Amino acid sequence: MRVSYTPSTAMVPGTCGELFQGKIAGEAIKVNCPIDLYSSVSMRWKDKQGLKIRYLKNNNSSVIPGEHLDKSFNLVQRVAENFATQHRLHLSHEICIDNTIPQGKGMAPRNADVVAALLAISRTFDVPISTEALSTLFSAYEPCHGLHNAGITCLNHLNGKINLSLPTPENLRVIIVDCGGEEETYGYNERLADEIYGMYEPSMQWAFELLKRGLSVKDNRLIAKAATVSAELRQKILHKPQFKDLLTLAKSYGALGVNCAHNGTALGVLYQQDPKSGEKIHLAIDKFFNHDVSIIGDFEIVGGGCKNNQY
Repeated sequence: MRVSYTPSTAMVPGTCGELFQGKIAGEAIKVNCPIDLYSSVSMRWKDKQGLKIRYLKNNNSSVIPGEHLDKSFNLVQRVAENFATQHRLHLSHEICIDNTIPQGKGMAPRNADVVAALLAISRTFDVPISTEALSTLFSAYEPCHGLHNAGITCLNHLNGKINLSLPTPENLRVIIVDCGGEEETYGYNERLADEIYGMYEPSMQWAFELLKRGLSVKDNRLIAKAATVSAELRQKILHKPQFKDLLTLAKSYGALGVNCAHNGTALGVLYQQDPKSGEKIHLAIDKFFNHDVSIIGDFEIVGGGCKNNQY
């Protein structure tokens, strides 16, 4: 068994839902949408055997686990211990997780926690882990968002297979709007989803090709148009009553389109980076919807992968 006393850290982004999700030619496809909102993990040696996991508040005190944190806690524990067993690592460590990503909205906080924890373990013991191996390991427990992979990732989220790594958009921001309530992230009607995907496969194929083109040539208008088509199709599976009004309102204030959390309550207003545009759109949403929605924040769309230079 390998023992390490080296402390390490890792920071991994959450998402604003997806830029695309669907099924083409029978294969599940997700294109992620990482944002500058992170799960930050630190790992350090302790003098007792075993792995201790602690979630932190802003004042560095421990968070009292609730339903969502219990799920994250259990998932991190299971995946970390599985990884340690595979590589014969002796865990006498504490993992501290500082996660500001909202739970239950379709923003991948659990994915970010697990990926950051695995990268911290990998660094602590100097055991390399490839993006493919991490995807395979994670997808054995729940669908994978590809947050560990650099850039924008196109993958089969059910088995973790990474199909494409695409360039990160430049100067593309998103105002995240919470439509209320919470969705069990992967509890949607899969039979209905398969029916819709089959009926609208040509539209999905068109949107997917448009998205790949937009990302490749860094055209934010094409990216947003493709993401909006994917979100519109998702309305037929997981309906958000605010979507149509939000799209009309946002475009009237210069936004490029609206994406969605395909299995959550969040919508994202995509716009070209400009402080005045973001403020105008934010105020317009507040005024139009009043208390029917809440704005989670205004974020930059960033590439995936670990956000410090220790790995």
